[in-house]
Amino acid sequence: MTVETGNRASAAPANPERDKDDLVRRALVELRSTKRELAAARARLSEPVAVVGVGCRFPGGVSGVEGLWELLVSGGSGVSVVPGDRWR
Repeated sequence: MTVETGNRASAAPANPERDKDDLVRRALVELRSTKRELAAARARLSEPVAVVGVGCRFPGGVSGVEGLWELLVSGGSGVSVVPGDRWR
């Protein structure tokens, strides 16, 4: 509204086709951006795992490096109860 008259300022009439084109253009930009983000997220999920070192206490009843590898490949769990005498 204009201060002097209290009337609404006149504006150019809206062009519905132009508005639709603009909306589609913006949607495509968002879609492309989202596709790039999704591709990056998928790439992070599929990165290989490298075992670069092995400790001397193996989880899940494993007795060596080969057993640890088998546990990992099979999707087994290495979670176990900590022995009561571990911290003595």
